[in-house]
Amino acid sequence: MQIESKKGCENAHEILAVPGVDATMIGAGDLRMELGLPPVQDGPEPAYQSCVQQVFKAAKDNGDMPVFGFAFGPAFIESKVKQGYRGIMVTSDVTALVYKQMADLKLAREMIQQKEDGLNNTGNDKAKEVVGKINALSLNDAVIESK
Repeated sequence: MQIESKKGCENAHEILAVPGVDATMIGAGDLRMELGLPPVQDGPEPAYQSCVQQVFKAAKDNGDMPVFGFAFGPAFIESKVKQGYRGIMVTSDVTALVYKQMADLKLAREMIQQKEDGLNNTGNDKAKEVVGKINALSLNDAVIESK
C-alpha cells in the first residue's frame, strides 16, 4: 500500500491494518509536493520527517511490515537504509528510459563527431569503423521503420 499524502500518513495505522496489506511504500516525491516541499527523495524538513515517522510507527505496530521507498544514488540509498527502509527501488521506468536515451544520444554524438573527423582525415581506420557502425544503425532503423 503506497502512502503519499499527509492524510495518508495521518491514517497510516488504519490503512496498514487492512487485511492483506503486508508492506507499504512512502511516495516521497508526491508527499513532499503536497507538503509544499521540493519533490526530491528525502529531506530533513520537520513536516516531512513527521509524516515518514508516522508511517514507520504504523508499519511497526501492524506486524513490523517492511517500508519501501525510492533511492537513486549512493547518498540516498545510504540515507534510506539508515532510516530503516527494508525495500529500496534504485530506479524507475521513467528514469531507466531517460538514462538509456541519454546514453544513446551521447553515443550518436560521439559517432557523428568521429565520422566528421574521419572525413577530414581520409586515411583514418577508426573513422571507417565508425562510419560502418553509423551505416549499420541506419540500416537497422530502416528495417524497424518498414515493419
